[in-house]
Amino acid sequence: MACEQTEKMATAYSGGELGPEEALRYEQHLLECGACTAEVASIAALDRSLRTMRTHFQPSPEFTARFMAQSGRKTTAPKRRRWFSSFSLPILSTLSAAAIIVLALLSVFAWRQAQSRQLLAEVSDIHAATLASSNPVDIVSTNRHVVKPWFEGKLPFAFNVPELANTGFSLDGGRVIYLRQEPGAELVLHYGLHRLSIFIFQDGPAFSRAISGIHDGAFHVEMRRQNGLIFFIIGDLDKDVFRKLGTAFAAAQ
Repeated sequence: MACEQTEKMATAYSGGELGPEEALRYEQHLLECGACTAEVASIAALDRSLRTMRTHFQPSPEFTARFMAQSGRKTTAPKRRRWFSSFSLPILSTLSAAAIIVLALLSVFAWRQAQSRQLLAEVSDIHAATLASSNPVDIVSTNRHVVKPWFEGKLPFAFNVPELANTGFSLDGGRVIYLRQEPGAELVLHYGLHRLSIFIFQDGPAFSRAISGIHDGAFHVEMRRQNGLIFFIIGDLDKDVFRKLGTAFAAAQ
């Protein structure tokens, strides 16, 4: 059916001007054409508004009779308009419900993306401050057996640092940080001339919306979860390098 006549056909259908067979064909068309369905729904909404207005501004029978007499028209009973057949109502109800579900899912997805972007911005700010600092760590050591014990008693959780020999990564040290009022550890590493941070926190509601593999234009963030801990690895390295490091930290737990 040609949708160039959407408005004409929708008006005729809504006004009950189509024959039974033609109305049935148009109803079948509504199942496939969003434009026509939207037009019929728009007409229905307009009619509801007009009906509401008529309940507030209903002329008296005497006024109607005088108006018809002056205009030379006969008063006739208004033609009952068939807005929707018993077949079309379920169609529009189904389409409306589907549209609501789609919109709800899109809203949830957009909200989760926004939450992840906000978390990424906070992580990026901490890492940027580390890069700009002349003293980025509180415990300076390349030995994981020295760095790990330094955090004991300073955090409500424990974590392991993997063996980094022959991986291309070298440990510079670490410090205690806070993100969303949660205490955590920041480990600072080098990979060639690149400096990167690994943030380690106890997993919980504050990080429930975290999404891995996201960018903010300058840094890449890789997120891992393991044994109740959440790791954020951030820097300007290739994502494949991040994944290798993330796998090593997750396996060490």
